[in-house]
Amino acid sequence: METMRFRQVHLDFHTSEHINGIGRNFSKEQFQDMLKLGHVNSITIFSKCHHGWAYHPSEANEIHPGLTFDLLGAIIEAAHEIGVKTYAFIRGVRRTRDGRER
Repeated sequence: METMRFRQVHLDFHTSEHINGIGRNFSKEQFQDMLKLGHVNSITIFSKCHHGWAYHPSEANEIHPGLTFDLLGAIIEAAHEIGVKTYAFIRGVRRTRDGRER
């Protein structure tokens, strides 16, 4: 079993549905440069946040209304290209939207 890598980042996405243009300025090259600059070798990325929004196309969850592409996939691809291991985080308990939808 592989051990967890030492230089880790937990990249939080807790973005309200009222925010538009999520990730529209994402640059794979800039993201990779920042991971390299920080000597990051492992990153945890949100698949679904506590607001209940997915950051990728999903049959199980609704994609964030302000997101127009697979941000999770773009981040994973960028990280893997430079040898950074990725972990997807899924919020498993009640989400903010549950209170409004019930």
